[in-house]
Amino acid sequence: MSRPTSSQSDSEWAEAFRTAISQTCRKPDGKGWKTLRELCEISDPPVSTRTMSVRIQGLIKAGRVERFDGTEPPPSGTRINRQTWYRVVPKKK
Repeated sequence: MSRPTSSQSDSEWAEAFRTAISQTCRKPDGKGWKTLRELCEISDPPVSTRTMSVRIQGLIKAGRVERFDGTEPPPSGTRINRQTWYRVVPKKK
């Protein structure tokens, strides 16, 4: 990034940071990816994030679920959030 100058406004800096954050985020490609929180919300019966995490780790070890570690833009602020997504591995025919 270039050095700040006294003529640049705060809104220009804010826009520059938003652009930089959106360009550095890594999300999974394809369909079917869910975060841990999303999986807890759709499970029936509802389970805690700890319980879901333990179940997912077992499914990953069994080769039935894959994991993607990435980042996503924050809902507010300037920090990028780490996020993990999961999806069911398609069955081979």
